[in-house]
Amino acid sequence: MFNNRKSLVGFLVSEGVQGLLQHDLIPEALLVFYAHAFHAHTRGTWTAIECVDMDRDRAQHSPYCLPAQATIPIITKWLLVYEDPLTRVVTLGRGTPRAWLDDGLGYGADGAPTRWGAIGFRVRSHVRDGYVDAEIDLPGRPGAAVRLRLRLPGQLVPRRVESLGDEDPVMRLDGDTVSIPPGAQGNVRLRVWCGRVRAR
Repeated sequence: MFNNRKSLVGFLVSEGVQGLLQHDLIPEALLVFYAHAFHAHTRGTWTAIECVDMDRDRAQHSPYCLPAQATIPIITKWLLVYEDPLTRVVTLGRGTPRAWLDDGLGYGADGAPTRWGAIGFRVRSHVRDGYVDAEIDLPGRPGAAVRLRLRLPGQLVPRRVESLGDEDPVMRLDGDTVSIPPGAQGNVRLRVWCGRVRAR
């Protein structure tokens, strides 16, 4: 992401983050995301420049660059709705910060594009009461492998998942990820119960 040993190249950052997400290096991906947003964009306008001189006193920056402008929106989409380029599995919340699931908080996306059509989801944390609720609007085309990842704060881990709707499919919990059956369609509501990591 650097050239000439002094400049951050704005439009190269997204490829690096894609690789970090693909290899599940989430803290590193978030560090690059926030560092890029802070250093390569004008605060308040999100206008991006091509190359950023990391020495602010020298400030030998390059001018505005459209590909660099698209970097933060692309990475934000991947953090929330990540479509693996090899497996084509869509993982919701793959790279979200753990603090986003502190009690009372939540996140989501509406109309995010995937190869199977638009997908939307909303997650709301009630970890003080021991659970997280989620609602997912699955894509229109059938066959999508969709997962919801819950990166819980502190020492909390998911324990079990239950469907909240009468017609909702049976879902499987694997670690911090809920798998939705590929044949499922429409709107799915679920609750994930969580608890603290057990001491060994």
